[in-house]
Amino acid sequence: MRVQDIMMSDIATCTPATDLAAVAMMMWNKDCGVVPVTNEQGKPVAMITDRDISIAGATQRRPLSEIPVAAVKDGEIVACEADRDVRDAMRLMADARVRRLPIIDEEGKLVGLLSLGDIVVNVPGSSDGNSSAMDLPYEDVINTLKEIYVHH
Repeated sequence: MRVQDIMMSDIATCTPATDLAAVAMMMWNKDCGVVPVTNEQGKPVAMITDRDISIAGATQRRPLSEIPVAAVKDGEIVACEADRDVRDAMRLMADARVRRLPIIDEEGKLVGLLSLGDIVVNVPGSSDGNSSAMDLPYEDVINTLKEIYVHH
């Protein structure tokens, strides 16, 4: 199964100049806890989480509307191509110890987001009934989760 078969494509994005209050509203409206940060070309340059926003609000002691994403996040990012196998994406997630991957096209532009949740609900035997096409053993998913969550 390919990443593009299970990734989310209707996602919110922001830029490094977007203020944290605006990002928090995006998260509220999309019911999510992460927003990819993209540059002018639409390429992912970072990921901002609800945790990042909370910590910035508590430590910078100024309104979130005055704090740009660039003040909180640097440019380190791991991304995956939409046409890659889900197992490749899981290896990237485990190696980088991330729960979400921005998904890019052949030009490096953001086209979606893949989360551990997207993978878990598509494991054969999931209760959603849409997982029969993915041949991915539970053990592979559990091992990926362990790699991400175990303290190194």
